Formats: sequence, structure tokens, C-alpha cells
Amino acid sequence: MITKLQAVNNVLRRLGKLPVDALDTNGTSTHAHVERMIDDSATAVQGEGWYWNTKFDVEPPLDGDSKLNVSQLEAKDGGGYWNIYHVDTDYSESKNVVRKGDYLYDIDDNTFVFSGTVKVRYTYERDFAEIPDAFQNLIVSKASFNFNRYYLGNPSLEGALSLEMQSAQRLVNREEIRQADVDVLGTNNMSQIRGRPRSPYRSIY
Repeated sequence: MITKLQAVNNVLRRLGKLPVDALDTNGTSTHAHVERMIDDSATAVQGEGWYWNTKFDVEPPLDGDSKLNVSQLEAKDGGGYWNIYHVDTDYSESKNVVRKGDYLYDIDDNTFVFSGTVKVRYTYERDFAEIPDAFQNLIVSKASFNFNRYYLGNPSLEGALSLEMQSAQRLVNREEIRQADVDVLGTNNMSQIRGRPRSPYRSIY
């Protein structure tokens, strides 16, 4: 895993710029804009929801009004809470819910109030240093491509950056399959390609 500074320098290197010794967070320098682009790319990648930034089968406490504050599901070590990208009831629950503002809303009963506990699964933001390597590489490649497109406008770089981004996307998809132990042959899409399994005793056409 790399640090945010290393990520900034990786983007600068791809764009033919010199490396820097420190971040310029919220500044006006080129590498400050690169850091913002990395943050935007990190939000886009994490917001898709992956095995490493999703929690399952969680019973969060309700507040004093028996409401579930979605914005306070994942606490930061230094105080405050991480962004929640998506939240839903866990597979074991039979509730139809949606997020409205900071709270979870029960669509079936038309209420924010829950009786008892409710199990949820949610996708949340993680610190850049905690993002797995393959996904950091995707974020860097996306940031490089977008910075060139929106700031530099160098067409000679766009093709190479696009190919790198596509390669990084393939690697994260492969990593996700490994982490989630997905049986790719058992998915609905694969079944549509392969067709129904034949009966051991008779053919099915």
C-alpha cells in the first residue's frame, strides 16, 4: 500500500511532472489539484462498493427515538464518522428500506422508527492508506486520466492512460473475485451463456 504523497507523485510521474516532497492539501499548486483528483477518484471507486469496504450482518444501536442514524454507522479512530455510500437491511431481514437524509426509512411501514433491532449491511469510506493495493492503483490511474483530460488536455497521453486504467480495472475485478470467493461459473450471467444443465437421464432442449 502507498501513502497519499506517493499516490500524488505517481500521478505526477505519469503526467511528466517532477515529484514533490510534501502534500499541499487545500492549496493552489499543481500537486494540490492532483491530490483533489485522487480524492475524487477514491470516492468514485469506493462508492461502487467492494468486499473490503462493506460490512455485513451489523446490528447498529438505535437512537433515543428508535431511529437508525445512517451517517453514524462507521466511526473514525480520531473522532467523527466515515461517509456511508450505501446501506440496506441484511439478507436475513425482510424489510424494505431506503436512506432518507441521515436516517434509514422503513418503506413497508412508512416510518423512520424501528421496533427492536435491525441488521444492516453497508458500504463505507476507508482511509486511503487502508485501501488495497490494486484499488489504489486504479485510483491513481483514474486520477491521472482525469487530470490530463480536465487540466492538461494532452491527447498524446490520453491513449496510454486509458489503457492503464482499463488494465487496473481488470485487476481490481480479479481481486474482488478472490476476496469474495465468488463462484463465477455459478452466476446468473454465466448460466445464461452456458444454458441450463442437462438432466443425467434425458436431454433437455
